[in-house]
Amino acid sequence: MIYTDGTFLLADSVRELRKFAKEIDLPEKNLNQTSFFPHYAITSTYWEQAIQEGACHVTTQELYQIAKRLYDT
Repeated sequence: MIYTDGTFLLADSVRELRKFAKEIDLPEKNLNQTSFFPHYAITSTYWEQAIQEGACHVTTQELYQIAKRLYDT
């Protein structure tokens, strides 16, 4: 599943995240793997594309909770 709060793009796995980003032509330079969770930073243009391609719109708090569930070790 792909998730976005309008600022970040997150997925259940990095592989899925990269595949989805490629589908919407999101530049690889927008990938951040050094933070708490791997994610892409997105602009409103990419957010619109992400939603059109099936990303689930969540709040920032929900996105954080999803990231914590997926990547908290």
